[in-house]
Amino acid sequence: MTGRKRRSGITAKASPPRFSTRNRFITLLLMALVSVSLILPGIAAAADNPYSTLTPKSEDANDIQLLYKIIFWIALIVFIGVQAAIVITVMKYRRRHDDEPRPAQIHGNQRLEVLWTIIPAIVLVAIFIPTVRTMFQIHDRTEDAEYTIQVYGKQW
Repeated sequence: MTGRKRRSGITAKASPPRFSTRNRFITLLLMALVSVSLILPGIAAAADNPYSTLTPKSEDANDIQLLYKIIFWIALIVFIGVQAAIVITVMKYRRRHDDEPRPAQIHGNQRLEVLWTIIPAIVLVAIFIPTVRTMFQIHDRTEDAEYTIQVYGKQW
């Protein structure tokens, strides 16, 4: 008998766990770490560093940088969506002291299976179209172009 204590033939329900001060502190700490991890790349990008991939110096590199930013933001949206779905599912279907049945299984739900096949296809198309456009733009500009490569080296 999980979640119940038995005392001399009488069953008593266990009280649900409280959200303690320690758990609140850990949650706030994690939120602060996530906030800092989102702010630091912006600060690093603002620095004027000639060896950075975040500050492109040519028109082709600018196009590739734009493509990278598009893919990054799409990936960030997908990541946030997945994390939100996980948190919602965990909070909605967590086991409580008086709950014994489990949530209904969705095996064989054709509508849901089609949905999670179409959404990744849409994401791939959203990445594919700007990628191909950028590839053709770079190819058209560099088809007959001559390059002067200037190298700056240091001995470490």
